[in-house]
This record gives sequence, structure tokens and C-alpha cells, in this order.
Amino acid sequence: MISRRKFIKNSAAFSGASLMVNKFSTLPALATTASDYKALVCVFFAGGMDGHDCLIPYDDVSYQQWADIRASLLPSYGNDSRLLENLVALQPENSEDFGGRQFSLAPEFAPLSELFADGNLAVVGNVGPLIEPATRSQIKAGSVSLPARIASHNDQQYTWQTSSVEGAVSGWGGGLLDVLGGSSPFAAINVGGNAPFLQGDQTVPFSLASSGVSLAPAQAGSYANFSSSELAMVLEQYNDSTTTLGSLFAKEYSASQQRLLALNSELNGLLDTTNAGSSIGALGTGLSSQLEMVAKMIDLAPALAINRQVFFVKMGGGFDTHKNQAVKLPALQTQIADAMSAFYSHTSDAGVADSVTTFTASDFGRTLQPNATGTDHGWGNHHYVMGGAVNGGRIYGSVPEAALGHEYDRTSRGQLIPTTSIEQYVSSIAQWFGVSRLDLGSVFPNFGNFDSDQIQMFDVA
Repeated sequence: MISRRKFIKNSAAFSGASLMVNKFSTLPALATTASDYKALVCVFFAGGMDGHDCLIPYDDVSYQQWADIRASLLPSYGNDSRLLENLVALQPENSEDFGGRQFSLAPEFAPLSELFADGNLAVVGNVGPLIEPATRSQIKAGSVSLPARIASHNDQQYTWQTSSVEGAVSGWGGGLLDVLGGSSPFAAINVGGNAPFLQGDQTVPFSLASSGVSLAPAQAGSYANFSSSELAMVLEQYNDSTTTLGSLFAKEYSASQQRLLALNSELNGLLDTTNAGSSIGALGTGLSSQLEMVAKMIDLAPALAINRQVFFVKMGGGFDTHKNQAVKLPALQTQIADAMSAFYSHTSDAGVADSVTTFTASDFGRTLQPNATGTDHGWGNHHYVMGGAVNGGRIYGSVPEAALGHEYDRTSRGQLIPTTSIEQYVSSIAQWFGVSRLDLGSVFPNFGNFDSDQIQMFDVA
């Protein structure tokens, strides 16, 4: 068993799991001016989650408008789950902000409604990428700048994560850690596959699988037939041989590989000491397995001597529901609600609920008007923020009416023009995390174009 002192010493010497292919400088240790621990967990729904089917009108007039527009789609849902009487009503503390309009969640999201009622989950209405505030009239007049390639999956996934289109290399998750003074190798943890969200100018993401860390993730394909002990021996011999090469690059590569191998091996040892999150993983879904690994890494934070972490987890592209939405989406919603609820319960039981904030993101929303058995690419979307520190039980931002052709419908099919930018969505979360409002301008290039006080989900001094 490795000692904590030895682990921290090796961690400080190593600058990130992917460093050997792009950066060789050692990162500074994460600033420890704050003694409290905080973590952000981004749950990304790849493919474009249909927010119109997650936050549903509940008052009679609004519901009937919504149901009339979706008339071709709703009968296909099993057990008449989208009938008004089967929806799960929300009672937001700020219901007066919406006049007489009421809202509900799909029945598959019932576990999230319980978190909402307990004040541990908030809904943020109509969030999406913007360069500046925009309306339908302004877009038609060409008087506002718009994000590029709004309907493109790859580009909008990048835009959500980096404020730019596909090919951008630095995301705002890594940017927040950069602002806090650099990062340890375990400040940015990617459990959802490669994503630009956690890459900063200095911060380098450390990739983990749901099952743990590979001894040599960079060479996993090349060495797939070796056992762990054989792989360690082969890599050690290989790295030793490269130290005799004359190339400075080769020597630095070898040293980085050796640090990587030692660090991964020792992290495996630490992961073996914790069973945190086993109740989440017991659900047996991809999202629950990823969140179980997040729970383990949070549990190990004291041993890692780290007080700020950002995690990225992802559900695959099943949310691109152009057809058969009534079959596909409820199953995905059940997985989301069960996994997120179990994750919150774990953080509560572990005494860290106030220190962990989980938020959702997705490529884009979808059209209110169906195409037949599904929905098409939208823009703005409704999202969820969960945690003990969240001022939950409220719907933040605005929720455009369930109608077609209004000032926040770009295409007359219910493709919502966002009324809350990503910058506004993140501002309150980032300030809770410890990043000042002034510093957010260095993370988000368009931050100054928006009212950063619009969304206030936390009590921040």
C-alpha cells in the first residue's frame, strides 16, 4: 500500500495524464487559499435533450397549447404518461414570476421532483449559447451576432464546452481551474470520454474509465494483450531504453511516461481503498457507473490534498430523437433521474452535499413541433442544477410559452432562442466555486455582453 506522502510527492512531479503528447511543463499546485472542498460535476447529454419533454406546462391553458402542438407524438408514450394527470407537478417558490403559468416534470423525472421539493435542485429555463441577447425580430433584421452552426451536433457540443466550434482546444471547466491557480493532476477528471471541457491553458484533464484507471491509457490499444504486471515491466524496459536516446524530446517523453506509469499505478492503489458510490453503480447504467467513479474520486480528495475538482460525465448520443422519441426518451429520463438522485443521496450520506454541485448540459434543445414520431434540432434548452448549496425549489430564468412563432421561436417550430446564455448559467455556479465575477471575463469571451446577475442560485458572500 502506498503512503499518502509518497502519492502526493509523485502527483506534484507529474503534470497530467495526457501531458506526454502535448505539454511537458509541470503544473503549479492548485491554490490552497480556501480550506473548503468544492466540486463541480457536468452531466452532458450528447445528441440534444428535448427540454420540451422534461419541463412541461401544467396549468390547463398552457398544457393544452403544448399538447395540441405535440398531438401526433403524445399518443405513442406508454401508459399515457404525458396526460396532464400523469405529470409530476412542481411548486416553485418563485411561482409568482410566471403569473398563472404552472409547470411539471415528466413522470420519469419523479426522483428529481423530490429533490426540487426539498430545495436541492433548481431548474434553469431556456439556456443556450449566445454571443449577445437576441430575439426573433433582431435575427430576422440581421442586427445581432449569432453562434456558428447552431444545428450541428459536434459544433454545439464544442460551443457549450468551449464557447467556440469544433476544433477548439480549451474549455471553460479547465478555464475555471486555471483561474484558481493551476491544478494538480487530479483537479480535472474526465470520466465521460475525450472532451474539450476540462482542457485549460494550464489545466490538463486526467481521464478515467468507469472501471478505473488504465496503467497506460495512452498505449492501451498497443498493449491490450498484456497483463497488468507484464505491461508494467514492458513499459519500464521501454522507458529505460529511451533515456539513452540523444533527442531532448525523447528523453522528456520517457520521463513523462515514467511519471504517468507511476501515478496511474498509485491511483489504482488508492481506488482500491474506497467503495464510495457503490449504491450509485448498483443501478447498472452507464451514467450511474460514471457517477460512482466521481464519488470515489471525491472520497479520495483528502488523500490527494486537493480542494477543487471539476468532473465531466456523459450519456451518449441517444438524445438525438428524430424518430421513436416516445420509446427512447422516457428510458433515458429514467436513467438520468435515478443516477442523479442516487448521486445526491450519496453526497448527502457522505456529508459533502453542500460541497458538490452537479449541473446538466446538452448540444441543444429540440423543436416543440414534432416531425412525426420525433423532434428535430433546437437551440435553447431547460437544465438542472443539483446540490446542497443550491437555492433549489425554484425555476430560474424564463420559460417561453408553449406556442409557435413568438419572439423567442427562431423557426416557427418551437426552436427556442435562448433567453439565458451559457455565461449567465455558469456565472453563479462559478462564483460559488470560488471564481470571481471579474475573472469570468477571461474564461468566457462574451461574458461582458450579458447581465451576470440574472441567475443567482447560491448564497455567495
